[in-house]
Amino acid sequence: MWGEDNTSKTLYLHRLAIIPRYIKKGIGRSILAWIQNNVSDIEYLRLDCVADNIKLNNFYKNNEFELVDLTDGHSKYQKSIRKNKKLFN
Repeated sequence: MWGEDNTSKTLYLHRLAIIPRYIKKGIGRSILAWIQNNVSDIEYLRLDCVADNIKLNNFYKNNEFELVDLTDGHSKYQKSIRKNKKLFN
């Protein structure tokens, strides 16, 4: 979906899913925070999701991911985590 990226230190998140009965309990947000706080030498966190899944797209936007492209019916998001490390450490 994103193609090969040899220019930056990027982590790709693929198929993050929460069991429906645990949705809205902060688990997804906690997972994203854990990744940002515990990876090293990474500049960007990237992911993609189905473009017509409004709730999921809103979840990523509400967690400060930037929509950077729409490809083959998928929204592509990224977030700079280098600058955010200062906020969490």
